[in-house]
Amino acid sequence: MKRSYTERPRYFCTFGGALSTFEALPETIPVMHASVGCAASITWGQSGASALEVGGYCGGLSVPSSNITEKEVIFGGMKRLKQQILNTLG
Repeated sequence: MKRSYTERPRYFCTFGGALSTFEALPETIPVMHASVGCAASITWGQSGASALEVGGYCGGLSVPSSNITEKEVIFGGMKRLKQQILNTLG
């Protein structure tokens, strides 16, 4: 008996939709303020699993993310977000 499964779905949360929208805007760099792995999961799903072949101005598999951990979730992650924005702008 043949079994099939979906490893990575071809649809995303609203966060993934917002990321796709910002990636399509010219000269826009989206910065994800999310937990570790969230950016990678969304961008891999969009770029690889869904065969989306666009990356935009700054997108694809190189989306900057704050990669917050439990510490930032509990105590606030604004400092980490500001640090990532500064790192992104270089």
